[in-house]
Amino acid sequence: MHMHLDARQTAVAGFVGLANQGPTDEPVLLTKWNEFVHTFGGFHPGTLLPHCVHGWFTNGGGSCFVVRVPDQDGGMPGPYDFVGSRKAGLGALESIEAVTIVAAPDAVGLGNASEYGREGKLHVDFALIVHCESMGNRLAILDPPPGMNAPHILEWRNEVARFDSSYAALYYPWIRVMDPEARRSVLVPPSGHVAGSWARSDRERGVWAAPAKLPLRGVLDVAEGLGHREGEELHRAGINSIRAMPEGIRAWSAQTLSSDSTRAEVATARLSSSVISLVRGATSWASLEPGGPRTWDRVQGDVEAVLQNAWRQGAFVGETAAEAFYVRCNDEVNVPELTAAGRIRVEFGFAPRLPGEFIRMMVEQPAGSWAIYGD
Repeated sequence: MHMHLDARQTAVAGFVGLANQGPTDEPVLLTKWNEFVHTFGGFHPGTLLPHCVHGWFTNGGGSCFVVRVPDQDGGMPGPYDFVGSRKAGLGALESIEAVTIVAAPDAVGLGNASEYGREGKLHVDFALIVHCESMGNRLAILDPPPGMNAPHILEWRNEVARFDSSYAALYYPWIRVMDPEARRSVLVPPSGHVAGSWARSDRERGVWAAPAKLPLRGVLDVAEGLGHREGEELHRAGINSIRAMPEGIRAWSAQTLSSDSTRAEVATARLSSSVISLVRGATSWASLEPGGPRTWDRVQGDVEAVLQNAWRQGAFVGETAAEAFYVRCNDEVNVPELTAAGRIRVEFGFAPRLPGEFIRMMVEQPAGSWAIYGD
C-alpha cells in the first residue's frame, strides 16, 4: 500500500483544451512531450494547450492527463464545451482519481473584450473550482484574461472573479515563450509552466514546501513587468505574480484564493489534499467492515501510520509525533447514528509548516466523504 507523500502521486496534472488532432472528451495519459505530439499534433495556431503541456514537461512535470475539447467549426468552443458533461471536457477528469492539479489554458481565449468573453472565462474558472472542491484532492491553476495590466487584473479579481476557495490559485501575467512552429516568440497563459514548477518542487523539496520564488524554465519574458509595490498589491488580492528577476523569471508567491488563513498557502492546501488521498486509500477497506471498537482501532492505526510517515518525511512541524498530529476513531467520533447508518468516521489533525496552525479533517467510509475545518 502506497503511504508516502511521493511526488509521482502528489503532482499529476489534468489539462483541458484545444489541439490540432486526437481523440476528444477523453483523458489521455502522457509522460513526455513527444507523446503529446504523436497523439495531439504538437504546436498549432490558435491552440494554447500545446504550450501548456510543453511548459509542464519543461519545468519538471511527470505524468499528466490531457482532454481535448472539440472546437466549433474551426472557432473557439463555448464555455460549456470546456466544462462539459461528466463524460466531456473537465467532467472527463472526474474518473481519474490520480489527478492533483488542473488547468484549462484555452479558456482564456474566451476572455476577450466582449462581455460574453468575460462571462465565458468566469464560467470556466468557476467550473474548475467546483470540480476541485467536489473531488477534494486537487487544485486548479487559473490563468488571467489576456492583455491585462496590473490595475486591470486587480479590478478583475476584486470586482469580477471574486472567488474564495482554497482549491484554486491565480497567476499573473501571461508569459513569453518560443513557438517552434511559428518560429517566433508568443505570449501564452502561465498555468502549464507553473504546474510543472509545482511538480519539480514536490520532487526536490516535498509537497509541503511552498512552490514560490522558483525559476520558470523555457520562459523568455513576462507580458507585463511588475515592480515590488505592484507585486505586493497583487499579493494582498490573492494573486501570485510572475516577475522578471536578475536571476530569471520566477513565480513570486504561492497562495490560494482562500480568505481562510489556515488554507491560504498553496503548500498547505496541496498537503491537505495529498493527506486526504492517502487516508482515503489506507481506510478504503473499512467500507466492507461493520462498525465497532475492533474496526475503529484498525482504522486509527492505519491513519496513524500515514501521518507518522508524513511527519518523518518533514511534512509537519513538531518535535514529537504527539505534537505533529493526532487521530481519533472511537465511540466519541462514531456516534450511534453513524454506526446505525453503516458509516465509520475518523477524525485527525496535523500541524503543517505553513502557516503553523493545526488543521483538522474527517474522513468517512463507506461513502469516502470528507470534511476539513481549522481551529
